[in-house]
Amino acid sequence: MERLKVGICGASGKMGKALIKAVINNVNLELAGALEYAESQNLGKDAGETAGCGNIGIKITSDPKDFFSKVDEKLIKSLNKYIEKETALY
Repeated sequence: MERLKVGICGASGKMGKALIKAVINNVNLELAGALEYAESQNLGKDAGETAGCGNIGIKITSDPKDFFSKVDEKLIKSLNKYIEKETALY
């Protein structure tokens, strides 16, 4: 089975760090990208090290095009459908 390529937005926040740990520890998932805002002090740092998991070779970026080019398209479509459904309630 091919692993789902996951990207974490807000990668250096509390939730982002928890999600990085969860993705790293799931055999069905692969951390493909980590995104932060342009002024983040963690840009260029390894996402795993920032999350306390050691070096995993994924650098935190603020470039959304680079980030989304690495994430599985199926995941993006699923998120878009979820967002459309949730925002339709308002």
